[in-house]
Amino acid sequence: MNVIYTIRGNNISSSPTDIDIWRQVLKKIRKKISPLTYATWFEDTKLYLINNGEAVVKVPKLIHKKLLKENYNDMITECLIEEINYRSKEQV
Repeated sequence: MNVIYTIRGNNISSSPTDIDIWRQVLKKIRKKISPLTYATWFEDTKLYLINNGEAVVKVPKLIHKKLLKENYNDMITECLIEEINYRSKEQV
């Protein structure tokens, strides 16, 4: 089962390289948490869609959705916005 976890933010916009964006976001997250935490909660996540200020992330189980939302939402949002802003500046 795939659970959709939605991240909302004003600076989140669509990009043709969404998969690469998520890889970079995961690299940033990996540096901030323990290897076990990363392997347990983040390793099997996938960016499904970025649209209208929302990022939709697929997670393997409901427990992942709950834990990510309750404990890591701010960090995920911060890393995602940071990566999108970096790419926007790169393209200018």
